[in-house]
Amino acid sequence: MIASLLHACGLDLGPEKDFLPPAPNNPEGFWENRSFLRLNDAILKELGGSWDHPPQMDAAGWENEPNLHPLRKKAGKLLRRFEGCEPWGWKDPRNCLTLPWWRKLLPEMKVLICVRNPLAVAESLRLRNGIAYPDSFDLWLIYNRRVLAAAPVERRLVTLCETYLHHPHVELCRVLQWTGLT
Repeated sequence: MIASLLHACGLDLGPEKDFLPPAPNNPEGFWENRSFLRLNDAILKELGGSWDHPPQMDAAGWENEPNLHPLRKKAGKLLRRFEGCEPWGWKDPRNCLTLPWWRKLLPEMKVLICVRNPLAVAESLRLRNGIAYPDSFDLWLIYNRRVLAAAPVERRLVTLCETYLHHPHVELCRVLQWTGLT
């Protein structure tokens, strides 16, 4: 929802043909660029995990691991596709886990952290992926802790998904002002 709002306000997310297609559980679409999604999946796989089984990334400097260097070349090629497309961005929840790696490539990037009620996340993961509630809550906590640890306070903004249901104009204006969109 938030990515589609930002896209409607001028944020370039790449060509729509590159977006993850809508699904029965999300008929409006995910607004996720498959190229970023594939890179994030490759990073997580290289580190021995996946989106639903996050790898241990506690060691400082994991983002500099030599086995991740080939993925930097792919990322560089992908990022060049957005040159001259200001403002641009991408949405992928996996960024919560891989953000230190992306920040090496884009140190000045801003990070919009969209926090969703953990109960809503758990129900969504149960319906879509068959993940039990306790495991969903663990994932929610891991994702949110890691993104908060990786995104510098001065380069991040936290927005609550539920706010768009109660005060959409106020919250959207706050986010747009921070992003520089109109």
